Amino acid sequence: MKTLRFVAVLLLLISVSQAQPPSADWSHAFSSSADETLRLYRMASLLDGSLVACGMYQDSTQNPVEGGVVIRFDLDGTELFREYYTMDLCSDIAATADGGFVLGGDRNTTTITKYSPANVLEWSTTVNHYHNENVDIVRELPDGAFVMTVDGETGCQLYRFSSSGQLVGDSFISAFEPRSAEVLEDGLLLAGANYNPYYGSSKFRVVKVNFAGEQMWSHLNGGSENSAAYYVRELPDGTILSVGMFNLNLSALVRLRANGSRLMQYQLPISGWAFDWFRDLPDGTLMLAANMGPHYGDNTRWAILKSDYQMQFDWWRRYLPAYGESPVMGLDGGTVVINANRPDGTIVKFEPEVRVTVSGTPAVVPPGGGTVSIATELSNILLAETPVDVWVTVQDPDGNVDTYDPVQTTLLPGQDLTLADEMLAWTADDPAGMYRCFTHVGDFETDRIFGRGWLDVEKQTGTVPAGSEVGEVALPENMTLSAYPNPFNSATRIEITLPKAGETRVSVYNTGGQEVALLHTGYASAGTLQLSFDGSELSCGVYFVRAAASGASLTRKILLLK
Repeated sequence: MKTLRFVAVLLLLISVSQAQPPSADWSHAFSSSADETLRLYRMASLLDGSLVACGMYQDSTQNPVEGGVVIRFDLDGTELFREYYTMDLCSDIAATADGGFVLGGDRNTTTITKYSPANVLEWSTTVNHYHNENVDIVRELPDGAFVMTVDGETGCQLYRFSSSGQLVGDSFISAFEPRSAEVLEDGLLLAGANYNPYYGSSKFRVVKVNFAGEQMWSHLNGGSENSAAYYVRELPDGTILSVGMFNLNLSALVRLRANGSRLMQYQLPISGWAFDWFRDLPDGTLMLAANMGPHYGDNTRWAILKSDYQMQFDWWRRYLPAYGESPVMGLDGGTVVINANRPDGTIVKFEPEVRVTVSGTPAVVPPGGGTVSIATELSNILLAETPVDVWVTVQDPDGNVDTYDPVQTTLLPGQDLTLADEMLAWTADDPAGMYRCFTHVGDFETDRIFGRGWLDVEKQTGTVPAGSEVGEVALPENMTLSAYPNPFNSATRIEITLPKAGETRVSVYNTGGQEVALLHTGYASAGTLQLSFDGSELSCGVYFVRAAASGASLTRKILLLK
């Protein structure tokens, strides 16, 4: 889709909300009946935006019957798929590159299972693990192979499987129980606890292994006892951030260099909290999740917090009673978390810091190609004036993604922003099928987002109408005129779409009707004409852009700020 274009105009800036911690979009209990106890433990976000969670269930009406369970649901909480298992527990789940997921579980015959994007079982492999313990982690590797870790009495066994599920090797990490993992290009990061099986104490530990299961380095930290790392990620600058708990009751944040040596370390100055998840945000801050208190008690608390890397907090919100398990980022940028305090499989979805609402007409493109006009609205709960990138990606029916250059704007706390006159174009050569068109708000270089919105567009199958050449883009019926950014500081981009070729004049006037800039005069081809207006030598204030072509004219107001 090399012909696709992205144009945006800031049309409206209105204060309608107040900056604040995220509120819940929805909360949904997935128990199928009052007789079913449902405990969900792990969750993953899949490529299509749906989520999948796993855990265990018990039905008191069937003697009782208990086992593992997997539930897939949409971002609005609508259930899409459910499967029950005879295994004791489904203990970890992860997304796969093809849009499906991989599942690990059981206490006796340890099993890894792969599902397709359509929830069809592709393969399942059982390993007779001699320690008779839980699966901690399952992940897909960059080459399509898989790993599974299983904890035991003296350490962690790491099993490796081919893309078709065949066991191809295993290795052992002594005195280590992993809690989370991130797959890198050259290996696997594991966060967990280094424990003494004789004294019952543990320490905060992060391990990096290569894809053969061999340790590359190990970082040990965290007080004298009852410490653990719960979550780990590589940051865009190549450093590694891990969060967890020191000495049973102090939340810890540890940043490591790429070789595993410690760069910095901070502790939350509130006793009893344990960090178990984070996201690094485009503005250089962190969104953190923390738990306090025993599992499943009336006094358990779960909180989400926003902080810098030195533990200086912008805000935090506590939820009671709640014990949060396995938070993930939803497709829209909001946080989704399991409320493990509830025995009914409750999952809660929170709003993103920037909500991106995308609409478009038409949402169907004919076989010969055409354009779709898209409007985007942004609302936010940010605390400070925040510069952001806004960019578009388009995923075609085969999963290929085109990314287009970003534009920059600034979000003001609690103020809504409306973008308009975005145009996406398809040619007759573009394959038929469903396209997902995303608008992202965040930092383009690091791909970190505050929020994301999308629109699904169908390119129809059929015969190209006579007279339409293959590869020709359908032209707009009417002339359009847009400017982005607007308001602007020094320079803005002007774009005109012309339904037919002809003499065209584009100029800028001040409020007194005087022409202050002539941007174009002469012949212009049908399609899109892009121009740049530099107002750095002009006084700040209101100006007007006027485009005249083929007997039609349009005028747009622009605002120059300095």
